[in-house]
Amino acid sequence: MRAGLCLLLTLCFISNAHAQVGEALTPGQEKMQSLAALIGTWQGTNDKGETVAPASYEWINNRSYIQMVIGDVRHIIGWDLTDEQFVGWGFGSHGGQGRVIWTPAGKNSWTQHSEWLDRSGKPAIITSKIVVSGDKLRVESKYGDNPLRVINATRLGANEINQQNTQRWVERFNKHSAAELAQEYAEKCDVVNTGTFIEKLGSRTEMEESFAAFFSENPAAKTSIADVSYERLSDTLVVESGVFNMTDLAQGEPNLRGMYSTIYAYADGRWQIVHERTWLPPGTELNEATKTALHSSKLGSYLVGNWKASGTIEGAPTTGNMTVKPVAGGGAIFFEWTTRTGDQISRGSAISGVDSATGGVLEVAFGDGGKSSHWTNHYDKPLGDALGKTTGKRTSMLDSKEVNETININRTSQDRFEYQISRQGEPRLEWVFERQK
Repeated sequence: MRAGLCLLLTLCFISNAHAQVGEALTPGQEKMQSLAALIGTWQGTNDKGETVAPASYEWINNRSYIQMVIGDVRHIIGWDLTDEQFVGWGFGSHGGQGRVIWTPAGKNSWTQHSEWLDRSGKPAIITSKIVVSGDKLRVESKYGDNPLRVINATRLGANEINQQNTQRWVERFNKHSAAELAQEYAEKCDVVNTGTFIEKLGSRTEMEESFAAFFSENPAAKTSIADVSYERLSDTLVVESGVFNMTDLAQGEPNLRGMYSTIYAYADGRWQIVHERTWLPPGTELNEATKTALHSSKLGSYLVGNWKASGTIEGAPTTGNMTVKPVAGGGAIFFEWTTRTGDQISRGSAISGVDSATGGVLEVAFGDGGKSSHWTNHYDKPLGDALGKTTGKRTSMLDSKEVNETININRTSQDRFEYQISRQGEPRLEWVFERQK
């Protein structure tokens, strides 16, 4: 417990969020910039040579605060305008809470005074010194009359973090731990696993049930992953693609090889899978809906290119730009966009592909326009390249609330289409996209 407390007050994890373009920093935001050297994922060892759990600092609320996460404990650090000092408050999901005063002790160096209650209500006083030098972090902590404890850590790069996520998924699969493997997925996710059957799953609970059933039916099954690549869409979104090879399956062919694409989102202090697709290996029969969709103009190849957008969002004039490119050999389309509404800049990314379960088009998107959000769009048919109209349904998560909307697309020419989103029959977003030559 004591070692955990010492570590709790020190380490760090992933960079995020940026101030809105054109906005002046508040006094609190200005003060918080002096803690910027802490932002990142850190992995280290203690003075006994033991590897300690990774921990993280990340910006939240437009760089107004820093969130530190380690294990089941989360700290929020901010500038106290009244007492004019850095203050952190921490809570453990299994009990325990505390207050930490941060005092600058030089460039990228701080002392901490922590008053903590463990889960049994026992108080503890911890003093620490933290020094960051480039990508190295050193922590010296003293718990009461106990000897000084030292932790030396290194900031992890983006690829190292991605590789850890991949390795952990494989290890949990090969352990046949359905409960642990399900924790790799978001509470609400969108997963279609395609092997000799098609299964569509939408929650962490469903993932655990599916994995448990699979392991029960295939008690010797193992998997390995090769040719892995990562595409970092933003500080909070990563697309992972690769080739999987399952062995010792009890049903059908004993070995199964295919491709996969997974979207990780950083939320609640950790990376979670929000969207995942696997591709059937050569020779496996597709269902009729998927065959029809795949044979239809590859999802709307006319979309590929650069677009200029103009219109309104809830009545406010909006302009923007969007870039669209094919991925996965034309089997999916990747979107990136930037819009401006007044002084607010919004950026987002999306990936669109054929839904193997329905034969329609499924689109998963993420954006941050001051409100973190993600949404899933279902179109009733492939977009195709023909002129005319397409409709769809959209389920959005805005401020952690689910919102259902209707999408209408009207393609009026090769270089122009109209895009409208309505909520309860009332247009909320109306855009016109024109191709940039």
